[in-house]
Amino acid sequence: MKKLKIISIALIAFFVLSTNAFAAYNALMFPKFMWRDSTGPASGWKVHTYTAGTTTNKTSYSTPTGTANTNPVVLDSDGLADIYLDGSYKIVLKTAADVTKWTLDNVEGAAISSIVVALAATLGDIGTGATDGELIMIAATTNNFYTWDSDNSKWRVKSGGIFTTANLPASATYTIETGTTCFDTTREEMKWWDGSAWVAIKTLSILQVQVFN
Repeated sequence: MKKLKIISIALIAFFVLSTNAFAAYNALMFPKFMWRDSTGPASGWKVHTYTAGTTTNKTSYSTPTGTANTNPVVLDSDGLADIYLDGSYKIVLKTAADVTKWTLDNVEGAAISSIVVALAATLGDIGTGATDGELIMIAATTNNFYTWDSDNSKWRVKSGGIFTTANLPASATYTIETGTTCFDTTREEMKWWDGSAWVAIKTLSILQVQVFN
């Protein structure tokens, strides 16, 4: 059973779900499907849902008990929507102007796990985590993700965050594993943590010429 992973140039996000023993449908993402680009939330963008491998509309749901969504689902001003899936789908994301951004086929709702998901305005509103690996989404600020690191008594920054240069996480406050990536909105570039600082990810094309006498 395939799990949904969405990868974009701007960010890479891997979403983990919370247990819901009574759910008849699985979430496309939990607690909400979220999409952003380099300019911010994808307000008014459209999520089209089809039967896998076809262009036949297939209903998605706004609740885990089966309240039907419109098709397409229109993302709100924060680029968010409640989307639950029932079986396999083809998902097509379009801008508000109906420009196709990506298509994913044979997608199923991600499996339910035992990881706890919480929402808060800031990390300070939650305090310390109760469980090592507990996933927290700061929905009211930047929609960034963190897990609790019991060994260091800090929140661990997860890849896929979106920050201004001034607000890039510091290791004095957070655990940041080498290789963690984020998007710097001030400089409009991807960065990775090299163990001590955030470094811009650059793509180079190098032509090497060697001359022999």
